[in-house]
Amino acid sequence: MTKLYANEQLSNPIIESSLKDWREQGGLTRLEGSRCEKCGKLFFPRRFVCPHCFSRHLVPYRFSGDGVIKNIECNSIPQVSVIGYRELMPRFLAIITLKEGVDILGEIVDYHDNIEATQLLGKEVKAVVRKQARSGNTSWKYGYKFVLKGEQDA
Repeated sequence: MTKLYANEQLSNPIIESSLKDWREQGGLTRLEGSRCEKCGKLFFPRRFVCPHCFSRHLVPYRFSGDGVIKNIECNSIPQVSVIGYRELMPRFLAIITLKEGVDILGEIVDYHDNIEATQLLGKEVKAVVRKQARSGNTSWKYGYKFVLKGEQDA
């Protein structure tokens, strides 16, 4: 049995901490994946075993965040708005091919309101950190999203 000290606080899985997310979830805020030291393949999200050569020698790898929109869809499903995304509807969800060759799913933000999803295919994007959704304790969770290159400074 583990001994508890008077000043030690028990972990409560119901209470979510944005600081903990920021520190421990590098994949959400810094686009950290892994690279196999044996065959050189890159993975996102992070893996512990390479599915190509079955090596367990994987090291952290930080992706650049630069990529191209490969496929995109406008998501305005009302059921999703109930689960923490109410303020962020409608949303453009895209499959983005990073310059390192890895495909990831991400949301496109900071675009013109009157733009069609098909107009964004093939556009260059850059990863940024933005609000994701509301937590159970009403604080915001943060993570990566993508902005169109050339419009991120506007």
